[in-house]
Amino acid sequence: MEDHSNHEEIINEAFESLRLLFEESPQSIYIYLDDEHKICNENFANLLGYESSEEWNNVKEQFSSAFVDDESQEDLVNSFQNVVNNLEGNSFDVVWKRKDNSIVTTNVIIVPFPVQDHVLALHFISELEVEDFSDSEDEEEVN
Repeated sequence: MEDHSNHEEIINEAFESLRLLFEESPQSIYIYLDDEHKICNENFANLLGYESSEEWNNVKEQFSSAFVDDESQEDLVNSFQNVVNNLEGNSFDVVWKRKDNSIVTTNVIIVPFPVQDHVLALHFISELEVEDFSDSEDEEEVN
């Protein structure tokens, strides 16, 4: 079983390293280490219908079940695994579940972010218009 004793320290160090980004960026951002050790900025929390990043962070159920629409879960999990295992970034569309169970369609840019002896996944999220999402899916079918 993996030792999680320093995960709180790791996520806090990641936040401190990126504090300016989290506090000043107009983009939605989050870092995920595990279901209990994640951080987001207010923009991402608000995008998903939460009053604050603290409220979002207090959700302790499995990340993908709590926040990601069923159709996007596999893509997000696979991209996360690729980032932490292969140190390779990616960009893809994700449909998120809001607190009220409505959905929001986004583009996610995910990049590796090393802290201590761990690789975390830093996510930048941009909301898409429904037409934008349809167009990108049409392009994938053509390719």
